Amino acid sequence: MLGEHTVDGRVDTDRVDISQKKGKIDKLTIVVLDSDLEMIDVKIQFLGVPGVRNGSLFDAPVKHYFREGSRNRTIDLPNAEILRYVEFKYKNLPGGGKARVQLWGKLGAGGPVGSQPPPPPPPGPAWDSSGWTLLGEHTVDGKRDKDRIDISQKKGPMGKLTLVVLDSDLEMEEMTIQFLGVKGKSAGKQYKPEVRQLFKEGTRTRAIDLPNAEILRYVEFKYKNTPGGGKARIQLWGRS
Repeated sequence: MLGEHTVDGRVDTDRVDISQKKGKIDKLTIVVLDSDLEMIDVKIQFLGVPGVRNGSLFDAPVKHYFREGSRNRTIDLPNAEILRYVEFKYKNLPGGGKARVQLWGKLGAGGPVGSQPPPPPPPGPAWDSSGWTLLGEHTVDGKRDKDRIDISQKKGPMGKLTLVVLDSDLEMEEMTIQFLGVKGKSAGKQYKPEVRQLFKEGTRTRAIDLPNAEILRYVEFKYKNTPGGGKARIQLWGRS
């Protein structure tokens, strides 16, 4: 391990200075722990020859979302040059904690510097849907999408809602809940709960309490798939 930093803010820039005693390193990898993270930019500065020439600068193509406990593919470095520092630009994701970023390297001869990166944590427990009714689902077809789930009045009034995300990660931007109202007399109310965050595959929102257990007309979502992921499937569940 060459160094680590905790992402302290919404957008953060940190630098890992690397001792020349580590020798020539030909491979790097980044491990993300404690929370999810969006990596914006990684710059790798080589040492060069002091007083003679500056070292080269390499922009690593690692701009994407890291899930907690994951790492990027191995970055091959040119000519196994001696590293001076690696600079990160990244940000924590809405609704998450403070991510911890570790930088690991391998010697040019192939031996590890320090011990091996830790394995990913085991998956979380599956959600128990007992007592909940599936109201509908949609697959997010594009980078940005807007979908609506119409709800049968036969389902009756609902007191709680929850969302479950499957097949890939998803960034939720907005959720609008439309109640039925009285036909010909009054329009139904609208409610927009605060659900803007990144959902990891297989996770769900907190239970959203609805006012007065009213009858729902529809729920509308605005969301997008995350870079590098597949098509997420979102399910809407309710209970009285």
